[in-house]
Amino acid sequence: MQRNSQMWIAGDQNKTWKNLHVCQAEDAGTFWVREVPSSKKSEELTRFLNLENQMNDYFKKKRANSNRPNIRDLVCVSIKDCWFRGRVDKFQEASKYENEFEVFLLDYGEKVWIKERDLVCLKPGEWSSVPYQSKRVRLWAIKPTTLNYAFTKDGVKVISR
Repeated sequence: MQRNSQMWIAGDQNKTWKNLHVCQAEDAGTFWVREVPSSKKSEELTRFLNLENQMNDYFKKKRANSNRPNIRDLVCVSIKDCWFRGRVDKFQEASKYENEFEVFLLDYGEKVWIKERDLVCLKPGEWSSVPYQSKRVRLWAIKPTTLNYAFTKDGVKVISR
């Protein structure tokens, strides 16, 4: 499966997810996916895109961060002048340079390293009116033809023996 492939799958609660993007593969059977904008996008995605625009407008001038986040704290991070909702997963203290945090982007299903100056701690419930857009999914009742596989930067490859 290619990392940037799109697929159609059935979701939970009798909801059908359409036009999904595989964001990240944790292992051969566990993936992070999200809906990509299309002409038939869901109401939830439309609400998220509106929230994302509001977040970008709000945080345009907000750069200073007075609180250092802890692991598992919710934050907004700036990447190329756009703001994203995230969760702090790791912390790397720097002796000479700025501290960095590994942040899981909750709406995009990817991890990034962010400098401390590019994040803002969120209060509980802040910017949470729309559910996070990335979903963790697992393959179920699939029998692999082989257990010989390898992860590459482009996805998962089956190794022939």
